[in-house]
Amino acid sequence: MTVQEAVAKQAQEQRVLLAVGMPPRKLAVCEDETFYPDVCLVAIESVSNFKSVSNFILVEQHAPDRTTPTWTQALDTALDGLPVTVIQGISDEAKALRHHQEQDLGAQHASDLFHGQHEVSSKGTNLYLGRQVRQANAAVVAVQMPVDAACAAQRAYDALVPHPCG
Repeated sequence: MTVQEAVAKQAQEQRVLLAVGMPPRKLAVCEDETFYPDVCLVAIESVSNFKSVSNFILVEQHAPDRTTPTWTQALDTALDGLPVTVIQGISDEAKALRHHQEQDLGAQHASDLFHGQHEVSSKGTNLYLGRQVRQANAAVVAVQMPVDAACAAQRAYDALVPHPCG
């Protein structure tokens, strides 16, 4: 048995022990994917201090895709045997995740903060800041032209042999 297999076996045994006598809980689940090296589904429970541990990892598994059925199967497997109900899902606006949360789980969807901030910054502040950068670049080009002309004149003068007097 490998170390990874031993850890997985121990985790499953502990999960069964912890579930016994656990009072029913309502969970808010944060879900997202990573893509290194392949799709990896990640779900944490970060609100109610699940078993007195903040940011409890519920799902962390590689998957063939990130479709609604794949997400639902992964979370159902993770929560199997636990007296919990998912009442809220926090994620980006991916259609599969929203459908999984709202339709399959019957939970409320809430957008994560990162994607909301990105939307505001890319459509709000980035346009304004981008305009300022373009104007500054144009101003640099405008003042650089006379400097370049003066430098070219200096090089031409220095190339004259003999140098003119005065």
